[in-house]
Amino acid sequence: NRLAEISAEISSMGLSLRGVIEGNIGAGKSSVVNIFNKISGVEAIQESVKIWEELGILKDFYGDPKKFALLFQSVAFATRLASTSSSMITDDSSRVIISERSVWADRYCFAENLAEDGTMTEKEIKIYQIWHRILINGHLDKTVPDVIIYLRASPETCKRRQEIRARKSEDQIPLEYFQKLHSKHEEWLLKDDEWNPIAIGIPSHELSLTASG
Repeated sequence: NRLAEISAEISSMGLSLRGVIEGNIGAGKSSVVNIFNKISGVEAIQESVKIWEELGILKDFYGDPKKFALLFQSVAFATRLASTSSSMITDDSSRVIISERSVWADRYCFAENLAEDGTMTEKEIKIYQIWHRILINGHLDKTVPDVIIYLRASPETCKRRQEIRARKSEDQIPLEYFQKLHSKHEEWLLKDDEWNPIAIGIPSHELSLTASG
């Protein structure tokens, strides 16, 4: 399949490369990261979901989005930037780094969606954008990926996969949220020529990688 071909291509390149797996909640990102992690010479970095759950901020956000939106987006961005910055391409043993989501998805999909639907106030989104811009400017070489793999699944498929994996912190996510995030991913990755992702369609019946992602 296409993912196996991409894995083989990356493994055989012998070059320093930074890639990112993008997609909606439940699209299968964590599962794909696990696949890449088994390839020699590839370092795969998963999202900091365990940290968010230990802090309780993920469940807080889904329980009361307006109250916790800025706080959660700030924590998500900070942990993502920290994991990205700590992974340096220094030698042949880790010449390829694959991350689950990027700091750009944080802004262009999640934060912008929360701003557009009024969950984050105008003042909150301005605060978020200011410190996002300040911190990103010091880490552009580590945050701009060479390759983006976009797992393109329908909101309905993502919702079903999310329900099957049954994370306690995600038991309050409505289908409408998946639909809005799907639209933001499409707008960001497929309508903006700057990013040029490798898009992989996820069939509606493909529910076999639902343990994570």
